[in-house]
Amino acid sequence: MLISPSEIIIQSWQFYKKNWRALTPYMVLIFLPTVILECLGIMGLYISNIAPSLTLASKIIILLVLAATFVFDIWISVAFTRATKALILQEPDAHNWQSLFNGSSHLIWPSFYTAILMGLTVLAGLILFVVPGVIFTIWYGFANYGVMLDDKRGVAAMAFSKQLVVGRWWKIFTRLIISFALFMIIGSVVRYILVNPIALLPYSAFPLLIVQSVVSTIINVLLMPLMYSCGVLLYLSAKANPVEITPKV
Repeated sequence: MLISPSEIIIQSWQFYKKNWRALTPYMVLIFLPTVILECLGIMGLYISNIAPSLTLASKIIILLVLAATFVFDIWISVAFTRATKALILQEPDAHNWQSLFNGSSHLIWPSFYTAILMGLTVLAGLILFVVPGVIFTIWYGFANYGVMLDDKRGVAAMAFSKQLVVGRWWKIFTRLIISFALFMIIGSVVRYILVNPIALLPYSAFPLLIVQSVVSTIINVLLMPLMYSCGVLLYLSAKANPVEITPKV
């Protein structure tokens, strides 16, 4: 039987409590480049105001850092997902983050082009009408898990994802919406409580923006294990409980 929404939420929280130490290296690797990029963006705005002649140079630097960060984000996302699966299933190398991280680099390009294919397909559905776009989003929502965890690629990964969803679209949809929405709401509430009051401090706008950006990023990163585990738990459950196809008479 497919894992229930309440089981996803409870198991995600239990997973976090049990494995937060093992996941800390991945959270740090996500946090550092994200903060650097956000600070560069804020600095770019600041420079454009006080030294317009340097705006072009600052934009070029930011674009280069953005490109490098984008590639690194895919890499760490793959490693984080594989580590989540390894910890859930208690695989032998689950706590060896260096091995999992280094062994994920070959999946950067497959993850990228599979995401592009999936995005173009969903976009085509949205252009046709909103409903097909939503349907395609759920159909192909497991495609990148297929790439990262089961060595699928491109169209094959999308077909594999659809195979896991067809026949129980609404069940997958409700489980994704309920679990992800809950943790996103929690994150929004925490950000509202901790980030907004920073703007009231008696300091200039630039340092306040930096502090707000850093605190907001910390909150997002701390919530990531919950979000990752939700998706992986549902994916593993869908694989373990395939749709029964009734043979045609």
